[in-house]
Amino acid sequence: MEKKSNRPIIMIASMLKTKDTIGYFRLLANLVDKVYTIPLNSNSASVCPIILAQSAQKVGLSASPQTNLQTVFHKISLEHKDAIIFIGGSLYFAGDILRDNETPPC
Repeated sequence: MEKKSNRPIIMIASMLKTKDTIGYFRLLANLVDKVYTIPLNSNSASVCPIILAQSAQKVGLSASPQTNLQTVFHKISLEHKDAIIFIGGSLYFAGDILRDNETPPC
């Protein structure tokens, strides 16, 4: 993948233990500027945010484990005001965000 914007791309990631975390981050290493990792709320098979951040770091990404989505958004608002935010890693994670945002299914 090739980055097409000068704005920083910040990823918020959460994944299941069954995923190839290093392989996933390797595909994004030239695109993403910073990764914040958090646990899945809806699934106990979530990769620990510390371990997930270490996987991102192994492929050269700057990564920081966090406890929840609200903390990450607060950090982004302070440190990366013009960032493009990319949320990925798991459909469970997307569901968590939609539920927390009270967004009904389409």
